Amino acid sequence: MGKGKKVLLIGNNGHWKPIFDGQRGKTRLYFNILKKEGFDVTLIDLDGWKKHIVSILMDIKRNIKKCDFILLMAAQKGSRTLIPYINFLNRKNKKKFIYSQIGNGVIIRKKIKKPYDFFVLHQFDGYKDKRMEKHLKKIDVILPETDIISRCYEKLFELNNCITLTNFKDVSNSSEHISTTHKKTTKIVYFARVEKKKGIFDLLNAMCFIHDKNVFLDIYGMNQLTKKEMDSFNSLLKKMNNVKYLGQVDQNNSLELLSQYDFMCFTTHYPEGVPGTIVEALLVGLPIISSNFVQSSELLKDGVDSIIYRVGDVPELTNDIKLLISDKEKLSQLKTGALKNGKRFTYEYNRNLFLSIFSNE
Repeated sequence: MGKGKKVLLIGNNGHWKPIFDGQRGKTRLYFNILKKEGFDVTLIDLDGWKKHIVSILMDIKRNIKKCDFILLMAAQKGSRTLIPYINFLNRKNKKKFIYSQIGNGVIIRKKIKKPYDFFVLHQFDGYKDKRMEKHLKKIDVILPETDIISRCYEKLFELNNCITLTNFKDVSNSSEHISTTHKKTTKIVYFARVEKKKGIFDLLNAMCFIHDKNVFLDIYGMNQLTKKEMDSFNSLLKKMNNVKYLGQVDQNNSLELLSQYDFMCFTTHYPEGVPGTIVEALLVGLPIISSNFVQSSELLKDGVDSIIYRVGDVPELTNDIKLLISDKEKLSQLKTGALKNGKRFTYEYNRNLFLSIFSNE
C-alpha cells in the first residue's frame, strides 16, 4: 500500500532502548507498522528534545521537502513548540500534515477562574489556547484517541479535521496469553506509573483492608514518587507481606506478564487518553477495576469487562476488590467480556482507517 511513499515521523522513540512508557511505545509501533506496510520512513527522535531542539529543528527542515507525509507524535509541550514550526515550513511544501496526539494533545487543562463549560462537563478544567487555534486548523488530520477529545477539539477550536483513532496494538499472538484464573489464590496487578495522581495510595490503602493471606498484589511501573511520598509508600509496603513493588517492565513482555494475573487495578486521578495498560489488559482478557476517569466510559463497559468506581473512593475500591476475590464466577464473566472488547484495540481492527489517513485521495 505504501510502496514508494515517504513518511517523516517526528516522535519520541527513546533511541531504540527498551520501552517503559506509552509515548515511546506508540511512536515505535507506528514506525514499525508503516515500515511493514511498505512506507519509506524517516524518524526524527524527540527523546530529550529540549536539550537538542536546534538539531531537531534543522533535521525537520532538511527532511520535510523529501517526504509525502509529515507525522508528528508529541505530547502537549512538544506539540505547542513543533506544530507552529512545521506549519511555517509546510506553507510552501504543502505536504500532508498528520498530528497523532499523545495523551490529550494540545487541549490544555489548567485551573483558572472561568473554565469552559464543555471541559467541566467532562471533568476538565481548561481554556482555549488562541495561539494554537490557527495552527491546529492548518493541520490536515488530527488523530485524537477518543471521541470525547475529538469533540473537545471541535467545540473549542471549531475544527473539522479530527479523526478518532484509538490507541491500538499490533498483536497477532495475544491469544497465546490469556489471563489466568487461580483457584486457591488471587493475584492482582497494578501496571502504571507509580505516582500519587495515578492513585497508587488509593490502592495501597484499600489493600490494608484485605486480610486474606491468599491475595497478592504486584506493582509494576516507573517510580515517580517524591521523597516524602516514597517514605509513605515503603511504610505501607512493610505493613503488608502480600504487596510487592517489582520495578519496570519492557512493553515487549507486557502481554505475557499480565496474563499471569486474575485482575488489574487502574486507579488513576488523571483524565487520561487511551492508556496502553488498559488496552493490553483487555487483549489478554484481564478484567479491570478502574476509576471513572474521563475516558473510561468510552473504553470500558462496567459490569461486562470491568468494574468502575468513583475516582479516589477508597471504600468503594476496597469493596470491588473484595467482590472479585470472592466471586470467581463474576471474575470469569468479566474475563470473557474483556477478551471480546479487546478485539477493537488491535491493529487488524483499525488497519483500514489507519492506512486511509496516509493517502492523498
